[in-house]
Amino acid sequence: GVEDPKVAVTTSRNPSGPIKHFAREISQFIPNAERVNRGASDLKSLMDFCRKHEMTDLVIVHGTHGQPDCIIVSHLEYGPTAYFSLQNVVMRRQIEEAPPISTAFPHLVFEDMTSKVGLRVKQILQALFPVPKPESRRLISFINKDDWISVRQHTFKRTGGKIELTELGPRMEMRLFKITNDTVEVNDPDVEFAYRAFIHSRAPILKAKDDDSDE
Repeated sequence: GVEDPKVAVTTSRNPSGPIKHFAREISQFIPNAERVNRGASDLKSLMDFCRKHEMTDLVIVHGTHGQPDCIIVSHLEYGPTAYFSLQNVVMRRQIEEAPPISTAFPHLVFEDMTSKVGLRVKQILQALFPVPKPESRRLISFINKDDWISVRQHTFKRTGGKIELTELGPRMEMRLFKITNDTVEVNDPDVEFAYRAFIHSRAPILKAKDDDSDE
């Protein structure tokens, strides 16, 4: 059968406390993820480590002024790599009465990621997660609104005819700014998508133009 992903999660060099904590939360958010201490390693050494340990993906958390503001997802063996800026990051410890994270693999929900780039992003994010069992009560949603992807994690239970959601966290908004067709350490990568090329266009990036089903 298909083998489950094996994901390494690390940080930029010299990370602040909040960046380290956020990396820890991301390593719990993604099943089968392993936190790797960056130390003084450069990107090439990191990728060598991942290849040696047969990792399928490397996730790197960056921050400015001590707060997480960028996440990079690099797929082994040969790419792609997606770069996202982050906003409104709320860690699990900031969510009142957040229950413990279950080890069950989560169901994934993607909304309004229907353009060519949107489907590519969906594919890159999906590759981080193993296939859940039908009875899993854990849910991670990636909801696109105006090219910001709202990321939420819940646990759910059915009571009567209703579904009751409890937020687990963390939560964040992600905006794609680049996709390359190589792994993250490649110096002159083949750029598949760059946000700056779209800045003057009002066309949506992640949602197909003719996809107005929600209006």
